[in-house]
Amino acid sequence: MRDGFVFMAIGSDVQWRRFTAIPKFAVVGNDVRATNEGRHAQRAAIHRDIGAVTVQHSADEILADLRGATIPATRIHDIRQTRELPALRDKLTLTQMPDGRTLHMQPMAVDLPGAAVTLGFPPKYGQHTTPVLAEAGLSAGEIQSLYGDGVVA
Repeated sequence: MRDGFVFMAIGSDVQWRRFTAIPKFAVVGNDVRATNEGRHAQRAAIHRDIGAVTVQHSADEILADLRGATIPATRIHDIRQTRELPALRDKLTLTQMPDGRTLHMQPMAVDLPGAAVTLGFPPKYGQHTTPVLAEAGLSAGEIQSLYGDGVVA
């Protein structure tokens, strides 16, 4: 496609016949490819032939043709396009990188009203060891001893 990528699934001879009945894809069909075994044997050539057709058309045009033929298909989004999908764009979590850049991250595992979506940047390895041990009641000497013995980092 001139403007992206499309994933389609053809898993039967019936779907193949519907696919090659689409006028622009008629050139992809032949007697050998009428069966799954034949399509498997000519897989590389089929991909090349389909590519020669799809490069001449937009993804939306190809998707409309495939929908009309009831062939499962969808647009493949890159990371930036996925981030802008209406179902995701307002649910992504964020953090600030040490250099000040904003990093967009995955959404929360579940939708919780009022949940914080801006999260602190992850600590460095061992960054909070001393304060956590102190909060647990260890003295400064005990903590230094654990560091000295290689028990903590």
